[in-house]
Amino acid sequence: MTIDKMSGICGISAATLEHYRELGLLPDAGEDETLRRLGGISSFAKAGLAPERLAENPVLLDESAATLDERVRIMKKERFRLLDELHAKQQALDCLDCIIRKIKSGGCICR
Repeated sequence: MTIDKMSGICGISAATLEHYRELGLLPDAGEDETLRRLGGISSFAKAGLAPERLAENPVLLDESAATLDERVRIMKKERFRLLDELHAKQQALDCLDCIIRKIKSGGCICR
């Protein structure tokens, strides 16, 4: 199936599909397999995994029982990575809140 035809079917730009193909995420396969892979890519994107991360860990898109433990291990590792990012953002928010309180109270923010 051509990139343009697949783009029309799934509503993803041809450029994005070509990028996925270049990363090796969309091997030449039938329409059903390609749509299934696109569903997996979309699900992982919603979970914060960029296509490049999927290309680094192609086992994530392999739904066979033989890869289950490895897939879960990688997903847990990604979960911890997201938690670290979340904690860093929370620390930045806490710092901003502190600065705002100091400014409102007329204090110096230099310390």
